[in-house]
Amino acid sequence: STSVFPLLQNGLRPIFVDIDPRTFNVTLAELERKLTPRVKAVMAVHVLGNSIDMRQMMTFVTRHKLMLIEDTCESLGSFCEINTGNERQMLGTFGDFGTFSFYFSHHITSGEGGMITCKTEEDYNLLRCLRAHGWTRHLTNRQIVEELYPDIDSRFLFVNIGYNLRPLEVQGAMLSVQIDKLSQFNACRRDNLKRIREIISRNERFHRLMSLMEASPGVDPAWFGVGVLLHRPYAHQRLAFLKYLEENGI
Repeated sequence: STSVFPLLQNGLRPIFVDIDPRTFNVTLAELERKLTPRVKAVMAVHVLGNSIDMRQMMTFVTRHKLMLIEDTCESLGSFCEINTGNERQMLGTFGDFGTFSFYFSHHITSGEGGMITCKTEEDYNLLRCLRAHGWTRHLTNRQIVEELYPDIDSRFLFVNIGYNLRPLEVQGAMLSVQIDKLSQFNACRRDNLKRIREIISRNERFHRLMSLMEASPGVDPAWFGVGVLLHRPYAHQRLAFLKYLEENGI
């Protein structure tokens, strides 16, 4: 919902792209298939810590002159290789914008809220304006903007549609402690999945019934969770499978 509703609220029309059932992320082939002349941007949703190979994604958006917005709310601390020398870049820093969530159940938390990254000073000022009712007082080009409206008290100049998305100091204090623990938390997440894989690899029945999602090539996920794919002969038992997991505290 958080990837789709803002588009609808701004009069945009999302085009949904199907995923690779192994990685739970879009594929380059599906992106190409859904591309039309009216498409202006790609919203790349990095699912459960994983993403498409971002080298392929950057080639795609560059070739077609598209804006790239990364929804990194489930993937804080995940990386993707950017060259053959194993140099890596964090998800959320490839595109024009990257969004992150600090909701209480995510990788780190400030109780609520999140973060957005951008590449240009123009976008930075726009975001700061939108964050605070369209107010100009936190803009780096504040003086230039205020000179356009000499008859309005510059302390109370609102020049854009805006929202009240300003975090509280107590949230910042909480997050400043949490962010120092991110690497430790993510190491635990990766270790937990490793243990799960080791346990189920010894269970032949598991391999007959289902598969776990896989990391995309070149991606080192900070696993937010792990998707389970029921094989086609057992797909009709999905609800029974979910009930079984819940009854057993999973």
